[in-house]
Amino acid sequence: MAGVARLSTMRNINVLVDKTGVLEAMKEELTEYPERLRKAVLNASYPYIWDEENVGRAVLRKDIVFNHHVFQHSLDLFLQTLYALNKVYFPSWKRIEQYIHSFPLKPRDCYSRMQKAIALSVCAETIEESYAIWRELVEELKEIVEEKEINNQ
Repeated sequence: MAGVARLSTMRNINVLVDKTGVLEAMKEELTEYPERLRKAVLNASYPYIWDEENVGRAVLRKDIVFNHHVFQHSLDLFLQTLYALNKVYFPSWKRIEQYIHSFPLKPRDCYSRMQKAIALSVCAETIEESYAIWRELVEELKEIVEEKEINNQ
């Protein structure tokens, strides 16, 4: 979702010169995370975080390159969901630790468990263990999303 990254850039830009006021107006417009965007991002990412078929194949094959693709895709969808849930524009993969620690809505020990799952995902012998940790994180995030969505209606 490259568009959301651009919104983050505009939201956080340090305007030095803006003779027409266009940049400041855009920045002001982006102050509050739009509910419509939150729902769109959640609908595009949340249901697809856990791809049972590809995870099963990654565990069975113990193919590090294939696994990297599967895990990376799942991680990206997880982060898109987490940021949207917390109404924060997803800027990029930089400073994720800082952002995650600041989020009120997240799985317990989110960042450290995410790191552990990633570290275990790069070795054929520990792919299955990686997905066990990752599955718990995904399930906790799903519970938070579902609880939040029920309470928002």
